[in-house]
Amino acid sequence: MTSPISQAGPADHLDAGLESLAQIASPMLAPLFQRPRRTGRPSGWWGHVPFAFWITALCEPRILVELGTHHGVSYAAFCEAVLRAGLPTRCYAIDHWKGDAHAGRFGEQVYEELSAFNAAAYGTFSVLIRADFDEAVRHFEDGSIDLLHIDGLHTYEAVRHDYQTWRPKLSSRAVLLFHDTNVRRDDFGVHRLFAELAAEFPHFEFLHGHGLGLIAHGAQVPAAVARLCGAGVSDLGLRLRERFATLGEVWEGQAREQESARSFKQQLATLHGHLEQAASERDAAGQRLDEAQRLLARMADERDLAAENCAALESRLEAALAAAHPAGPDDGSDARMILESLLRRHGQAQTAVPWAQRWRRVVRRIRRALGDPTARLDPLVDVVRHSLLFDPDWYLATYPDVAAAGADPARHYAGFGALEGRDPGPWFSTAQYLRCNADVAAAGVNPLVHYEVHGRLEGRALPSATAPTGAA
Repeated sequence: MTSPISQAGPADHLDAGLESLAQIASPMLAPLFQRPRRTGRPSGWWGHVPFAFWITALCEPRILVELGTHHGVSYAAFCEAVLRAGLPTRCYAIDHWKGDAHAGRFGEQVYEELSAFNAAAYGTFSVLIRADFDEAVRHFEDGSIDLLHIDGLHTYEAVRHDYQTWRPKLSSRAVLLFHDTNVRRDDFGVHRLFAELAAEFPHFEFLHGHGLGLIAHGAQVPAAVARLCGAGVSDLGLRLRERFATLGEVWEGQAREQESARSFKQQLATLHGHLEQAASERDAAGQRLDEAQRLLARMADERDLAAENCAALESRLEAALAAAHPAGPDDGSDARMILESLLRRHGQAQTAVPWAQRWRRVVRRIRRALGDPTARLDPLVDVVRHSLLFDPDWYLATYPDVAAAGADPARHYAGFGALEGRDPGPWFSTAQYLRCNADVAAAGVNPLVHYEVHGRLEGRALPSATAPTGAA
């Protein structure tokens, strides 16, 4: 059996080809291939943008209202179709622009950006109304709306309430659109209301892009809308769903690419921020290291100078004591004068202890005092005083000899206490830190100062004080 195609001649094929080209180029199809002006915004509506162009141009609504606008992807598609077709339509977007449980919450910048875009692109016929749906309905006359898009909160109760509230405002030509009719999870209930209305009115539903349902609500809808609703589950309906879905995939893909680019750009900016912060922290750490090294160098100089002074004074003391008569303080007045001078210099009070019993204790006090030349220990004292591991009250209570002498606890620990094995507080063990850090012990550096200036940065272990060593 010969097919009709095989019976057609070359001229017939040429005529058919020219006719198909004419159909593709037909002005009636122009709305399907329009480019949306509003891009770069996240939305589940991108797959229906070509249908929004087509249905708006077809219905030529006198008043178009959208309930729930968010970033304005669907609303901008309606407005773009009005502008391209030169329609006398007045468009209204109604939303409080705060978000909801389904769309998510968002800040003021969403409304401000959309408002600026709408004023620049469609300001001659489009108005954004910032209000609740129930509040805005009273500003529209009954029977005045030809195209209504409901896309607010998607629970069954909420969408049914929106429909019942706005139903009196629909005209005899009214076409009603519901988004998310194919979402069947959580508390989404648009599909329930659409099924109820579909039992009463002619209808058509697209399943892609979360679903978009059309209700031919008015008795005088355009003939093309009536035929679309009549297609139902026929071959024509299946082809229409397939082709509108294919056209919508173009804008869905572009939206995904733009969102990926935006996300990548944001991640890149975050990474640059982390790198800059790391560089800043590295520079700050370098500065702290330089300061610590300078402080350690000063500490080493002070230690060497203190050792020299101590050795010199001990030599003088021994010479004075050797020249003194051991029977009492009346002989060897030079030694006595030196000792009393040193005692006064370091704030030690005179006592009535016999001379022979005092000299060893004096030597010990002199050695302890000369380990801390007070005029040159200020940097070390500052480190000790500001350390969270140093407790001045605990120090004075643990070492009553320091309290009795009226000494500054921070200055005492910086100059004498560490050398005597005393602890700066209950949270730091001088002896244990030196045992665990042989290099610090060999250098003769104050353990707490070393930990705060250097050891903490190096991650050295913090030794807790075990028990007070008592006064030396």
